[in-house]
Amino acid sequence: MTERRSKTSPKQSLWLRFVNKVIRFLVRVLLASWYLPKVVGPRKPAVQGRAILFANHHHMCDPLFITLFYKTDRLSFVAKKELYSIPGVQTILDAFSSIKLDRQVTDMHAAKSILGALRMDRIVGLFMQGTRVNADDIVSVKPKDVLLYYAIRQKIPVILVGITPNYRLFGRPRFTFSDTLLMTIKNKNKLTRDEQTSVGYEVMRQIYELAGLSYEPADIEEHRAVFEREIQVRPYLEGCEGEAI
Repeated sequence: MTERRSKTSPKQSLWLRFVNKVIRFLVRVLLASWYLPKVVGPRKPAVQGRAILFANHHHMCDPLFITLFYKTDRLSFVAKKELYSIPGVQTILDAFSSIKLDRQVTDMHAAKSILGALRMDRIVGLFMQGTRVNADDIVSVKPKDVLLYYAIRQKIPVILVGITPNYRLFGRPRFTFSDTLLMTIKNKNKLTRDEQTSVGYEVMRQIYELAGLSYEPADIEEHRAVFEREIQVRPYLEGCEGEAI
C-alpha cells in the first residue's frame, strides 16, 4: 500500500495557546459545575493519525465539553462560517484549531475544507446532522453522510459520541464515547447513493443509541439492514495502522 504523507499542524501562537487554556479552565470551573456532565467510554483516541469524530448536537456547549473531555490536542471541530464574524468568537475558534465551513456551498465542496486538517493527522469533529437539533424531534434533520462515506472509502478511523442533552442545573448531560472504529465496505469497491444514505441513517441511529435516545426515521430497519449487509465494523488497532491509513 502506498504510504500516506502527512503534514505537520502549524504551531499556535502563545496568545492562542493562552486563550485555549483559559477557555478550558472556564468550562471546567463554570459550565461543568453548573451542569455536572458525565462521561462514559474511552476518553482518548486509539490512533496517532487522522480520524473523524461524529456526534449528535443539541446545545451550544456540546463542542466545549467534548473538547474538554476527549484527551487530545489534535481535535478540530467544524464551525459554521457565520460564527467567525462574531467579535471575540473567531479568536476562541482559532485557539481550538476549528475548521471554518461555509454551509451555503455544496456538500462535496464544503467537505474539501476538512481534508487539509485530515492531511495534518488531526481528528476532525463534526455534528452529523450539521446543526443543532431539537431533542424532542431528532428525526427532523437528515444526517449528512458525505464525510462518513469518505472515511469508509479511505479507511479513516471514526469515533462516535452520543450526547444525552440534559442541559439544566445539575442535569448531568452525558457524553458517551465509542471505541475508535474502522468501518470498511465488505464485498465491493463502492456504495450506491441510496446505500450511502442508508449507512448514514444507521450510523446516526448508533450515535443516538449511545445517547440513550430512540431514533426512528422512516425505513430505519431497511437502512440498518443495508448497513449490516455492506459495512464491516471493527475496533481500530494501532497494529493495523499501516493497513488502515
